[in-house]
Amino acid sequence: MSLAEPFGVDEFAQAAGLHRAQFTLIYRELRGLSPGAALRNMRLAEAERLLRDTPLSVKEIGKQVGYRNATVLARCFRHRH
Repeated sequence: MSLAEPFGVDEFAQAAGLHRAQFTLIYRELRGLSPGAALRNMRLAEAERLLRDTPLSVKEIGKQVGYRNATVLARCFRHRH
């Protein structure tokens, strides 16, 4: 699975055979953060790497890491930093 593919917490829960609430509770207990936060962290870490190491535009990086558009990526990036 690629970060560019449209997936989220619902898809993770379904793959685990659990309801979203059950999956979120178990994930948070095991990892110490919500699955949504973990997914955002993965996407933002990859976006940071691509910004640093490639000549790709912010728009293209946003698409590659699963954001609808560059504005959403920029908002998440600013919130994190």
